[in-house]
Amino acid sequence: MIQLTDQDVQGLATVSQARDYIERALTDFSVGKADILQRTRVDCGATKLSTMGAIWAAQDFSAVKSYLTVNGAFSFSITGWNTQSNEVMFTMSGQEVTRLRTPALALLAIQGAARSDSQKFTLFGAGFQGRVLAESLLELGLASDLYVVDVRDVSDWCFDISNRYNCRVQQQTPEFAVDNADVIITTTRSKSPLFDGSRVRPGTTIIAMGTSLPNATELDLWLLQRASRLIVEWRPQSLVEAGEVRLLLEASPEAIGKVVDLKTLFTAQEKWRRSDDEIIVFKSVGVGLCDTAVSLLLWRLWRLNADASDQSLDPLVTCPLQP
Repeated sequence: MIQLTDQDVQGLATVSQARDYIERALTDFSVGKADILQRTRVDCGATKLSTMGAIWAAQDFSAVKSYLTVNGAFSFSITGWNTQSNEVMFTMSGQEVTRLRTPALALLAIQGAARSDSQKFTLFGAGFQGRVLAESLLELGLASDLYVVDVRDVSDWCFDISNRYNCRVQQQTPEFAVDNADVIITTTRSKSPLFDGSRVRPGTTIIAMGTSLPNATELDLWLLQRASRLIVEWRPQSLVEAGEVRLLLEASPEAIGKVVDLKTLFTAQEKWRRSDDEIIVFKSVGVGLCDTAVSLLLWRLWRLNADASDQSLDPLVTCPLQP
């Protein structure tokens, strides 16, 4: 068994590569070639222990991510197994997996749900995850304008990435940022709505990535009720964990029909967006299959970079997915 730190795998994969692995894992999930271990949590005082994972049978791989939350700070660990040999392949510190997973899933959701002419993006929360996601969008040329909303002064960072990617990046008020957005992304840990949902224009896509607590919501009820669709990763987990879903269904139980998960969309090969004037909300809480996919990607890339002369290593594997 090999133990890998975040430094061992840092910089090996791009967000786009992680997005491709997540999409393939979700596709396999939709046809029974993968399954998800729903997150479990236990609290004791100021400490919370959480576990989540998946079996990716199509890739002969399974992984479990465990993490502690102590006074709001996270510490991650991932164990990966070969399901053919029933052997532990590696343990991996999970910060780099989480750093890639969140923007990769957001990228998948944007490409699936946003209108094709979307150019103006708003980001609520320029923290660790928000910055990785923003820079990924700009690197791929998806945004002509990026409006950033944060409680801190992040104008220097906005100036830096504006020059680096040759696009317009501005720190703005919530009102301006919402009024002018084609896509709104939230990556905060706020437990209350970040903006007035009545200001959101028809045709806007909202990507809510910030919290997985049932008593917390970055979006208000008015926006959730206006949305034509509330897309989630996996309904069994999101109905329990997603504060936005719970808020909507407590107020309007009949709205359960517009809560659709990725497994359903992938199984039916259905478009995420059905018309240009729909408001689409994608709400992520994080599922173990996405972590499993990204950890496998990082493991394969690390093996490709490992010293082939080390006889203790198994034969190198290639990065492409198995058919």
